[in-house]
Amino acid sequence: MDTQLEELTKNLLGYIEEAKAQFEKSKSSGIEGDFFLDVKPFADLVKSTLDEWIVSASSWVQTEKPSYINEKQLVTTYDHIEKISIQSFYPKTSRKLYLSSFQSAQFVLQSICSNLQFQPK
Repeated sequence: MDTQLEELTKNLLGYIEEAKAQFEKSKSSGIEGDFFLDVKPFADLVKSTLDEWIVSASSWVQTEKPSYINEKQLVTTYDHIEKISIQSFYPKTSRKLYLSSFQSAQFVLQSICSNLQFQPK
């Protein structure tokens, strides 16, 4: 189970990095992504990974009780990543709010990866 969680978490880290690059591209060009060609396929991919991740991460938190990671953070991270995956295609998105959500999600995902690496197998 932990290897599945680690893989899903790393996938999500990759997706939010990809979303951030898209956000910077949208901001600099001022051009919105096409909803059906760009936004929806990416958001659907992220959402399917998120749905698997939240189940795996919740189970892990309940079982392992890691320091500094709790159920509420997982739900907040889920929400942040869901928003990030969509808002990255729109240049009118607030940079401050976007980066705040990005950094929060990134911190939790990296914390989970760190905790998983230091657990006895």
